[in-house]
Amino acid sequence: MVNSYDKFTANFKKVIQRAAWVSLNDVKNVITAEHLLFGIMSVPESVAYDLLKESGVLTAIEELLKTAPAKAPFFQISRQVAYGDALNLSMGEDAIQALEKAADIALSRASSHIGTEHLLNALLELETPMLIRAIKQSPVNVTDFKHSVDKALRTEKVKTNARVRAPIPARVLPLDKYEEGESVIEKKIRKEELIPTPALDHFTIDLTSKKFQEHVEPVIGREKEIERIIHILSRKEKNNPLLLGEPGVGKTAIVEGLAERIARGAVPSILSGRRILRLDLNAVVAGTIYRGEFEQRIKHIIDEILTQDDVVLFIDEIHNLVGAGSASGSLDAANILKPYLARGEISCIGATTLAEYKAHFENDATLERRFQTITVEEPNVEETIAILMGVKKRLGSFHRIDITDEAIKEAVFLAERFFPHKFFPDKAIDLVDEAASRIKVRFAKDTFGKDIRTIKDKLKELGTEKETAVRKEDFARAVSLKNKGNNLIVTLRELKEKRNAHAPAYGILAKDEIIRVVMDMIRVPFLEKGTIDASHLLNLESILEKRVLGQYNAIRQIGKTIRRAQAGLSDPKRPLASFIFLGPSGVGKTETAKAIAEEIFKDRNALVRINMSEFQESFNVSKLIGAPAGYVGYRESNQLADKVRQKPYCVVLFDEMEKAHPDVFNLLLQVLDDGYLLDATGRHINFKNTIIIFTSNIGLERFNHVQQIGFAARGADQKQQLKNQFELVKANILEELYNTFRVEFLNRIDKILVFEPLGEQIVADIVRLNILHLNSRLKERRITVTLSTGAQKLLAKESFSPDDGARSVRRLIQEKVEEPLVEKLLKGEIREGEMVSVNVNGKRITLQKNLNNETTAVSS
Repeated sequence: MVNSYDKFTANFKKVIQRAAWVSLNDVKNVITAEHLLFGIMSVPESVAYDLLKESGVLTAIEELLKTAPAKAPFFQISRQVAYGDALNLSMGEDAIQALEKAADIALSRASSHIGTEHLLNALLELETPMLIRAIKQSPVNVTDFKHSVDKALRTEKVKTNARVRAPIPARVLPLDKYEEGESVIEKKIRKEELIPTPALDHFTIDLTSKKFQEHVEPVIGREKEIERIIHILSRKEKNNPLLLGEPGVGKTAIVEGLAERIARGAVPSILSGRRILRLDLNAVVAGTIYRGEFEQRIKHIIDEILTQDDVVLFIDEIHNLVGAGSASGSLDAANILKPYLARGEISCIGATTLAEYKAHFENDATLERRFQTITVEEPNVEETIAILMGVKKRLGSFHRIDITDEAIKEAVFLAERFFPHKFFPDKAIDLVDEAASRIKVRFAKDTFGKDIRTIKDKLKELGTEKETAVRKEDFARAVSLKNKGNNLIVTLRELKEKRNAHAPAYGILAKDEIIRVVMDMIRVPFLEKGTIDASHLLNLESILEKRVLGQYNAIRQIGKTIRRAQAGLSDPKRPLASFIFLGPSGVGKTETAKAIAEEIFKDRNALVRINMSEFQESFNVSKLIGAPAGYVGYRESNQLADKVRQKPYCVVLFDEMEKAHPDVFNLLLQVLDDGYLLDATGRHINFKNTIIIFTSNIGLERFNHVQQIGFAARGADQKQQLKNQFELVKANILEELYNTFRVEFLNRIDKILVFEPLGEQIVADIVRLNILHLNSRLKERRITVTLSTGAQKLLAKESFSPDDGARSVRRLIQEKVEEPLVEKLLKGEIREGEMVSVNVNGKRITLQKNLNNETTAVSS
């Protein structure tokens, strides 16, 4: 047997020696538990002494000794006592219990020493009368003092600089806890005692505990995955399941479902009584400043797991193990665990995503082979509805509302359509949870909130005042403040109970609230089955024709296609609609795209415009999806993928498509067919809620010729001849289109539309439309501009150009109308509230001011 006292720290030995000296003043010549307490008080360099002093208990003991003269001599240590007399001392029963208890506490903490903090904890647990009375008269209560001592034990703060001058008498303590050749673990197992696990208790959460199971949602539809985990855990070697799946598919919920089965005993006998402990890896890493601290924590956790035969370790986001806590010349958590996983000494369940598994595990073959992978697929719509029906009761109970089945189905339906980049069931649960919280917030009235906040603020003030009183050694005031705080805590608890008891039900969650949540999330007007603004869709053509003039046939085809998509009859895997707009410049192709964005998505900024003339070389494709890894510009912003990702409900306009390199259209085939695109970083960009429009000027010369003739056409015969000629040109243009672009690209387009050349009347109408826009800008000045028929025709004739179409109209109106009007406004010739008419005088445009029905000419 080794020397039993080698496990004592120097300060512990000193405490026993001082206790022996104190006991010599007692006629009984027996060391008692109180003598040990006085021994602690006489060793100021010990941890236990610091605990007594910091809490104010030390001062309380001294005050008790002053009021009890009979005990005062105990504290007066005489250094002239012969050591031979000390050898004849014996231990009282309470002192033996205290020292044995201290040894037990040190063993339970897997400590390599027995220190004064263990002795103080033993005296506290044995309720030594002097110590308990002193605590009650101190600023702290027994619970707080126990917490302080326990904290000191966890940190293992040991002072080893003190040296003892004399050996400890052999008769002082019959301690036989440490024996050569037998470890602490072996001794405990031999005695069939439970081994406390402080590291596991601090860094893990027991998923099988009753407290945790009270808040766990039921797991539905994952029986196969849970059974597979059970099979893997039952293996002799490599009994470590690894769940792989996208974020939100329910990997953690599967492990919690297994824990629920274990808790209620619905597992094979081999897993009966097992505990699933979820490791908080962030907490393990936190605070590890110096080299070796992280490894020491991991080693403590592993050692404690090895003492338990019922622990299954669960590590969520297990890819964080790789590299966790590593520094130069040290091991990371994964490498520390590898040997134990390989030998089957530790059972571990991991969970991670497919991307993280590929990035971290596949690069480490030795770590990968320790685990058996289980792929967790995303549940389908029916399975998700069943899952939400299972959690509906608890979710409704938490929010104090009733959730209807229709709301559940609507949440699943809308989540599938509008959040394709997220995964079931998480995205559907998010919708229901947020909708329920909106109802609760809308109707909840907390009548107790103000009082509760006031009491909490008062408790903080009392805590600060109590600390100040302890520092000033005003212990009477500190005790008074502690009592006040205890009374406030009782009042606070009563108020919280009243608030919970009087909390009312907040109503019913119907599908309308789910719809409003989605509308707020996606920030576009909601157009969905059952909630379509039918009148808006039915009148879409007339709405667009007010902005785009002279393109009746094209607008009608656009309206039909968009109505079909919004009614849910088009392919849900493809974009809402896709068009190619052909025609000469200035006939309204781009303006139509802008009008669609504003009318369908109610946002004039919901237009992503890509100028295809910038993509004349094949390598320019990187501008759309980003530069590949290793190239300049990797992970920098791009023109298409990032913009659609930020605004998934938009019109994507590819302008002048004929100027782009053919490789660009190879990239867009996937967008048109499958409704998504992968950018350079591998992100999934969703195009299913976009309207894609291509514009082209193919056959521009032929169009210009027809447009020039059409503008001069007057009679019915000329107009019919023009129409026939346009149909011929249209056929030729479509043939040229199919010769220029690949058939597999064109076949993926919903509609190929040819915009007609503009006639004289259409250009005149565009002139009037521009004057209306001018009036809207002058509304704040209360000035109205009217346009005579003659001025309208003259402006139309002067602004038309076969090459520019109607583009010159706005420029001409700025020159002939807006600029003269601004000049007259500045000169004061036209004032606010007046009416101005635009007329023609010969071949000149003039502005005339109307006052009291009289006309005053203001020439331009």
